[in-house]
Amino acid sequence: MAYVTAGTYYEEEILQMEIIILKALRWKLCPETAVLWLNLYLQMLWMNASSDLLEPQFPQDIYIRMTRLLDLSILSMNSLDFQNRVLAASVLCHFLQREAVEKVSGLCKDEVQPCVSWMTPFVESASQHRRASLKDFAQIKVDRHNIQTYTEYLTMLVSILSILIV
Repeated sequence: MAYVTAGTYYEEEILQMEIIILKALRWKLCPETAVLWLNLYLQMLWMNASSDLLEPQFPQDIYIRMTRLLDLSILSMNSLDFQNRVLAASVLCHFLQREAVEKVSGLCKDEVQPCVSWMTPFVESASQHRRASLKDFAQIKVDRHNIQTYTEYLTMLVSILSILIV
């Protein structure tokens, strides 16, 4: 890093700042993201007695639709008004019965409803655009739940903003 900054900072200064940042973070370097919460909730919903806890048990097509909504939602700065677990539970509310969501998330309706309402324009925009497609690569074993899809997020975001501004 010292080399990249052309000597603007010395190695020792960079290391000292890293220590300061790590102490401020209390050495917690594994963030709990909204996607991780969504994965946890879905795994709990689809698990049974013979399930392998390390293997995703939930259907890929549902997962893709839910992560697409979540990805689109967190592009908005207003998503920062909600905890990651609430964002994930709100995504579930748009696809599943609320009782199931309350059971796996432990969140009551009053805790999730503001986020569910806020997320509604994102649901409408996502439903108006074509579904994301997955690509298969020959001779490469793919984890079908660890995916990246191309989606026109900016186009969807513009349509959401036009709804919210009107």
